Amino acid sequence: MWTTILAALISALAALGGVIISSYITSKNLRRTWENEREKKFIEDRLETVGKIVSLSSRIRIACLPRISKSPPEDFSENEDLLDFQRELDALTSRLRLTVDNFATASAAIELFESTRSCVSIAREPGPLSEEKRNILTLLLASQRMREEGLVSLARSELGIGEVKGMPKYDAEVIIKALLQKTLKGEGKVEETYEKIMEVQRKKKDSEWLAK
Repeated sequence: MWTTILAALISALAALGGVIISSYITSKNLRRTWENEREKKFIEDRLETVGKIVSLSSRIRIACLPRISKSPPEDFSENEDLLDFQRELDALTSRLRLTVDNFATASAAIELFESTRSCVSIAREPGPLSEEKRNILTLLLASQRMREEGLVSLARSELGIGEVKGMPKYDAEVIIKALLQKTLKGEGKVEETYEKIMEVQRKKKDSEWLAK
């Protein structure tokens, strides 16, 4: 009799143990699936957000570009689009901070936002800009362009994508001269203006805003 009861008890415990183990494995698999889906969503969100940040920064940079010309086509002090772009960029930067794994990526996005804010601040000053202000704005726009590339590079690294093969390495000189070539149009030689801009950068004690 006791043998029968013991056998039945062992059988029941074995069945219960099987149910518990099966439930544990199922729960663990479900949790792993949920974590994978969450990570996938975060990755997709980061890719989308970084893409929007860089795209919006580029629009701000292009909008500010005419202000490095001696004869800007319009009065930028009333340009509300720049402020709208800036507010949207601020929101995207905050969103990215919620999903990144690496603080360096968030920091790069914040620095890019601060760079665009400085550009917009100068670009929206009323009336023609002085030569020094135009030179500073050119430096800031070049810095902004370099920070865009820096953010993309950090985001790719964080996501394990790696660098783009064959991607040219831009430095400050290449970017500044490219900006000048787009805006001077007979107003002076690129090399001469570039040297004046470099002189401004050398004299400024707070020239760390030029991206390294």
